[in-house]
Amino acid sequence: MNLISKDWPLVHKKNLCVINEKANIAIVTYWSNIEYIRARISDFSNINTLGNAYSKILCLNPILVNLSANRYIRYLILCGDDKENAEHTIISFFNGDLINLMDEEYKEHLNNVKKQINIIKCTLEDLDKTIKSLPKLPPYDIDVVDIQAILKPKSSVIWNSHDSGYLLRSDDLLELFFKINQKIMTRGKNSRIRDNEIREINNMVTVYNGPILNELDDCFLISTSRIKDYYEEFKSRKIPEDQSYTYSGRIFIEKIINELRQDEFTKRGYSPIFNPDDYNLNNNPCAVGVHYLIISGKLHCTVFFRSNDMFRAWPLNMLGFRYQQMLIATELGYDLGPITIVSSSAHIYSENWVNANDLIDRIKYIKNKFFDPEGYFICSKEEDNTILINYYSIDGKIQWMWQKPNHEYEELINEVTTYLTDTQHAGYIAKEITKLAHNIYSENSANKMLKEIPSCVNSACGINDVCGIDSKYDINTNGNVQKLSLNFSKQKA
Repeated sequence: MNLISKDWPLVHKKNLCVINEKANIAIVTYWSNIEYIRARISDFSNINTLGNAYSKILCLNPILVNLSANRYIRYLILCGDDKENAEHTIISFFNGDLINLMDEEYKEHLNNVKKQINIIKCTLEDLDKTIKSLPKLPPYDIDVVDIQAILKPKSSVIWNSHDSGYLLRSDDLLELFFKINQKIMTRGKNSRIRDNEIREINNMVTVYNGPILNELDDCFLISTSRIKDYYEEFKSRKIPEDQSYTYSGRIFIEKIINELRQDEFTKRGYSPIFNPDDYNLNNNPCAVGVHYLIISGKLHCTVFFRSNDMFRAWPLNMLGFRYQQMLIATELGYDLGPITIVSSSAHIYSENWVNANDLIDRIKYIKNKFFDPEGYFICSKEEDNTILINYYSIDGKIQWMWQKPNHEYEELINEVTTYLTDTQHAGYIAKEITKLAHNIYSENSANKMLKEIPSCVNSACGINDVCGIDSKYDINTNGNVQKLSLNFSKQKA
């Protein structure tokens, strides 16, 4: 009988500390450093493996894959700093809740496996005593089964696009999160990180200019207490003794503040997060640097990530660095500007593809929002049959003007839309210029157009703010629209 699979452990081999693959005890250390936990153990004679479990979402599948391939493991000890409540996922499974395995034949197999493994929770102080109290048990007599393949969701069809570069922005974190998932799941390319399959976009830029949030929608799968703890971590900047690093503990806050205080135009408000010694760590920092700039009286923040789990890690990282940005802005006496995260590898793990696709289904409930930070336009048809476009900044200052003959409207569209960052805005402007060029407006069609124009309540702007379109038109005696004003700026409800 085959009691252990060849090449065990099957997943996360480089990140696990394997002592004796034929011993009984596997230890889950959560976020705590493996070597820190190992230093508290005096007797390794029955220790099989130690490994981290960072996420309540991603932790279970790798554990099941490795447990199902090794019949010698009879105890699973849960011990360490469980930041994201991974314990709940593990305990729920071993207490009877089966995950969606997508293949019924393996449910019986996993039920048999979990009956053979004892789950033990203990504190760091009791770890060594607990290990010594556990009797040696023989391996159980069920053939090993490699369940690695069937635990992965099936890939959906994707439409590959750019090899590099996507810009997404919003002052609503939920909307931004929806956009991220939609882009990666439909435009990302399949790739791998060690033993994990991912869908990835390279060099995704996400810009958030909304408020500090103390709680999130349930779809983020991040509890209010976790947000509070993360804010406290950024505020205190202390590195727990059982962890190798924290982002906030790596950043040279005092030097950044000193540079910005001495010279508000300095570009030297930068701090590295990744250092050369991190190449020796199994779990080194994903964020590699942070840059603070003062622009027009506002503190801007840009964070650079070499690798970014956009479903599980991005929301909390965005909140944490946004909170740190607020602390620095408050100390320096500046208003809060936008925060930008540049993710060299922006990806979603295969374990979260089902969750991400569920979010995409929800995005249709977000009403279209034409609020373009680049500005707005007033379009008119002149008496000489030319089209006049006046371009205004978001604060109402005239920026540019175009006037072209009616038959050159396509060239006019190309020139105007290069000034826009919102693709919906660009498409809408192109449609309206085309209607002006072909004199297809009538009073009825204009009224119909106004009824169809979407608007939305933007919670980040305030309860009484509406981001939408203020459209005005003049109709001559022939029923043609002579002047159409399309104002995409922020309006009061």
